[in-house]
Amino acid sequence: MEKRYNLPQNCSRFVSFGLAEARDCGYWLGMLRTRTFFPSLIGVFLGCLLLRADPSQNKDYLKYDYHTNFHATQAKIRTVEEGFSLWMPRHNNLKERVRKEPVDLLMIGDSIVFRWERQGKKVWEEFYGNRRAVQIGSSGDHTDHILWRLQNGAVAGAQPKLTVLLIGTNNTGLRGDPPEETAYGVFAILQELKKRLPESKILLLGIFPRGNYADASEAHKRRLDQITDANQAVNKIIKNYADEKTVFYRDFGSVFLTGDGYVDPKLMPDYVHPGEAGFRAWGQAMEPFIKTHLGE
Repeated sequence: MEKRYNLPQNCSRFVSFGLAEARDCGYWLGMLRTRTFFPSLIGVFLGCLLLRADPSQNKDYLKYDYHTNFHATQAKIRTVEEGFSLWMPRHNNLKERVRKEPVDLLMIGDSIVFRWERQGKKVWEEFYGNRRAVQIGSSGDHTDHILWRLQNGAVAGAQPKLTVLLIGTNNTGLRGDPPEETAYGVFAILQELKKRLPESKILLLGIFPRGNYADASEAHKRRLDQITDANQAVNKIIKNYADEKTVFYRDFGSVFLTGDGYVDPKLMPDYVHPGEAGFRAWGQAMEPFIKTHLGE
């Protein structure tokens, strides 16, 4: 596989400020097909200089731009033809709810967030029933689907004090996106949120652990290892997007694990989504942070 988006480790901070232009410049200059060696060598040198530049010294980091040249950042809908007949009606219903209701706490994500209104419904009422809280999770969403929803009114009119974002496990686990692309998709969502909810603090969550190793074949264990490694790599990148002023990063994945480091089926019965006990453990883990940033 081409290594275009396998960013060097010291580049994660650079991406967190939105300067993907420098990464691409360095790549293309370095890979320029010419008849001589030296132009390519010069390109690599210039690219490294760009990557090492302090992004805080460059006004571009204030922009909300991001590249859309791979799946994770190409905003798209889920269609009826693909079997998602309820996706658009849900988007429209949630859009209206957010527009009409006052919202202090907003949660955005995939089916893990969506299931707050199912397996997590009782826990939601306990933690958030007396707060102005809304979750707009949607089953099966990848980063690109969240981007489409944000660009098409999902948070229009909302003024939350705190926005919680959990996304990425479907990018790596279903579509097999490389960690760097998934992380950049998360970055794109953060840029959209900062543009559309400029007064909101953002709590970015690390991707939760997943997978049943106990009953897995050796081949399936290898696949689970790939997904686990990918998700951990994503988390390692996206934690650098936090400035602890506007964007905060927390990884609560350990609350779903047994003492030996495997997913606890008592908390995640299907090894992907929390059950009621899992939602309670998650809610308890987030509660101190939420209280602080709702001013309670």
